[in-house]
Order: sequence, then structure tokens, then C-alpha cells
Amino acid sequence: MTYLKTAAWSSIVVGMVVLALFFLRGVFLPLIAAVLLALALLQPQRWLESKGLPGWLAAVLLNLLPFLVLVGLGVFFWHALGDLLDQVLASNTATAEEEMDALTESLEAQAEAKGWRIADQIQEHATTLMESVSSGLTAGIAAVGTAFGYLLLIPIYCTFMLSGRSAAKRMLDRLDPDRSDNLKHWLNASARLMRRYVASLLLVICIVGVLNIAGLFALGVKGAVVLGAFAAVLIILPYIGVIAGALLPLSVVVMTTEGWTTPLLVAGLFAAVQALEGNLITPRIMGDSINLNPVGIILFLTLMGAVAGVLGMVIAVPLLAVIREGLCLHTNTKPLAELLSHNSVSET
Repeated sequence: MTYLKTAAWSSIVVGMVVLALFFLRGVFLPLIAAVLLALALLQPQRWLESKGLPGWLAAVLLNLLPFLVLVGLGVFFWHALGDLLDQVLASNTATAEEEMDALTESLEAQAEAKGWRIADQIQEHATTLMESVSSGLTAGIAAVGTAFGYLLLIPIYCTFMLSGRSAAKRMLDRLDPDRSDNLKHWLNASARLMRRYVASLLLVICIVGVLNIAGLFALGVKGAVVLGAFAAVLIILPYIGVIAGALLPLSVVVMTTEGWTTPLLVAGLFAAVQALEGNLITPRIMGDSINLNPVGIILFLTLMGAVAGVLGMVIAVPLLAVIREGLCLHTNTKPLAELLSHNSVSET
């Protein structure tokens, strides 16, 4: 009965959190991401403070550096991919114009033979296409604005959290000893977990990027460096990131080569890299530091993607790992932690 009662209360809490994320995701999503970032930066801040740097200055520097790196990467990929796509489209413009002229002549001939009012139909389809393009551009601009807003809010929130660490410590000290010790243990364990996760993820991205670039370069794909690096960055989205990263190189290859040999080789390259990343690279580098059930990851990833979009998918795995760490602290919730774990909690 105790376990069932705990499971029921946990389900209620999870449901309330999901509803809050869905209706107030603009408020809670950057806060949650900032908490995870603060946990990852906690130990570096302590190290900088031990070197005599003020806590607020250490917090500012530690948040400013990732922000500048992300902005730099965004600008680099925006311009590099834009230039690459412009070159690809320019190289196919003449062929596309010839095919369009041939199609137009064929349609006009059929229209004259059968008495169709092809001009009205073209006008109707053109209007529909323009409306679709306009709505797509509006949605894209809104998504970019939201992402940029999050990019600004997360380091600001994280800076204040790290700067106010002493106040949070005083608050924990005023709680009863057992609760205070449990919370401190959870925060310290989560900080270690986030630090290992971020460091391991960056190393995995670098290795996968080198494999992607080498493979695309060997196949003679145009823009191999940019496409391989971009595909590697997308593995921050577990399981689906590799698929999403492969779509752009495949599209470029299809538009710049004849036949299906090279596209099939590129698809095989990404399938091989995905197999290496999932079965050898990530397990060897990350080991059991996350210790999450793959089924739980996929379900939580789907839930966070539906509720909070791309940023929700990015923070899904570390957030689930932090939740599992909290569930490990109490006897009543430990079975739920076992359910979320890949290996037994007692083994980790």
C-alpha cells in the first residue's frame, strides 16, 4: 500500500509538472534549463572561488563563456549552411528552369487540346503556395525569437542562482538535519552527474563530428566539414538527433549528384556512425554515469518534446537523471528510481 500511495502521489506531481510546463513553458522551461546548467557549473565556480575570484564574478564568467560559444556556433552554422545551400541551389537553377519550361509547355499543350483554364489553376495554386510560405515564415520567425529569448534568459537565471548559492545554503541549514542532508546529497550528486554528462556529451560530439566529416569528405560530399559538424551537434537530441542530422547532408547529396549510389553511401555512413555512437562511443565514454532505462528516455523525450518543444528534448535526459537521483534518496520512491534505471540503483 505504501508503494501504491507513493506511486499515486508521484503520478499527481508529474501530471501537475507537465501541465505547468505546457501552459507556462515560457516561464518554467528556461528556469529548469538554468537549474541544470547551474548544477553543471557548480564545481567550476567553487574552483574559481578557491583561487580568490568573487562568487558573483565567477558566476558571470562561467555563464558568459557558454553563451558566447553558443552564439558563435549559431552564427557560424547560419552563414556556413546558408552559403552552402545558396551554392547548391545556384548550381541547380539552370536545370530546374529547363525542367520548369518543359513542364509549362507540356501543360499548355494539354490545356489547348482539352480546353482547360490552366491560367486560373496556376493562379489558384500560386496563391495557396504563397499563403503556406507566409505562414511557414511567420512560424519560423516566432520559433527563432523564442529560442533567442531562452538563450538570453537561461544564463541570466543561472548567474543569479550561482551568485545566490550562499543564501540557498543558509536556507538548507535551517531545515531539520535529515531533510537538509538529503537535499544536500541530492544537489551534490546531481552536480556530479551534470558535470560528467556535459563533459561526456561534448567529447562524444567531437568524436562523432570527426567521423562524420571524414566519411563525407571521403565520399566527396560538398561542404563536408559544415554538414558533418552540424549533424554531430544534433546528437544532443538522443536517438532522433542522428536522423535529423542526416537529412540535410542527404538532401545536398541528392541535389548535387546523379544516381542513387552516393546518397545510399551517405545514408550507410550515418547508419554506421549511429551504430558506433550508440553501441561503442557513448557507452564507453559516459558509462553508467546517467544510468537511465532507454525506454524511459524515449518516453520522457517524447513527452518533453510534445510539451516543451526542442529545448524540452535537449534537457529531457539530464532532467530525468536528476529526477532519478532524487527518487533514490527515499525508501518509498526507490522502486520508481529502479524503474527508471538501466542498472540496479544499488549497483551505482
